[in-house]
Amino acid sequence: LDVEQPGAYGRASEAMTDYMYKLSMGLLPHRAESNDFRYVDLGSGTGASAIHLAEKHSLTIAKATCINLCHDQNITANENAAELNLSDKITVIDASFDETPCPSNHYDLAFSQDAYIHATAKFKAYAEAYRVTKPGGAFVFCDLVCGNDPDLTVQELASFAAKNRINDWLNPNQIIKTCTEAGWADVKFIDLSTDLRISFQLMLKKVLFVLEHGDTGSSRS
Repeated sequence: LDVEQPGAYGRASEAMTDYMYKLSMGLLPHRAESNDFRYVDLGSGTGASAIHLAEKHSLTIAKATCINLCHDQNITANENAAELNLSDKITVIDASFDETPCPSNHYDLAFSQDAYIHATAKFKAYAEAYRVTKPGGAFVFCDLVCGNDPDLTVQELASFAAKNRINDWLNPNQIIKTCTEAGWADVKFIDLSTDLRISFQLMLKKVLFVLEHGDTGSSRS
């Protein structure tokens, strides 16, 4: 990925969305060719991931429920879905991802892309994802996690968490343990830390663009 090209942030986000969806279908091979697949996006932001997937996999995805706390972002999500005639597939709900109004045992997949870093308590967030997912369903999320570098002191980690307002920062082993305690089975961690440098470079470029030109309303600039 050429980080200098216009739209690189959006392409990187979509690439991660596609990777996570492919991973999900690998966990749910019996649902990969269905026409009534339902999933919930927990912490959906402007709905970019859900809109991208609903458009790309329109024959499979019957319903995507977007759970997000920011009302302004949800307005944008609804507007963008309507522009692509996806309003019948995408439902946007103002709610927190750790306490949703969704019915229990309802979705084939619980999905969350770069949202759980804002969780107050990871156990509560993982448990809510478990509650709303059907037995035999899957849970796929990506998150910024605490490293296991022995050279980092407890004070350094705590300082980073405080500066970035991270309430519940877990390392990979703690994430696996917490997911298991929340009810999930066969929990696996995939290390994508080599992508972090590019991710932060793209994030910085987007922030600088917004500061210079203002928010253009594009969720994947």
